[in-house]
Amino acid sequence: MLLVRGGASLPHTQRLVAHLAGIIPGAATATIDGANHLLPFTDPAALARLIVEQVPA
Repeated sequence: MLLVRGGASLPHTQRLVAHLAGIIPGAATATIDGANHLLPFTDPAALARLIVEQVPA
């Protein structure tokens, strides 16, 4: 599982993602620099690239 966060997200969002990564077995995190918690709307191309990278070929 990949947990994606925006690099400009508020601190509580950053902490939540880190916490979830620590309790979900096998979870990894990725950060989209400059994006906030609305990154699906503000940077959909960067998010799509991360999703595509996770899909097996």
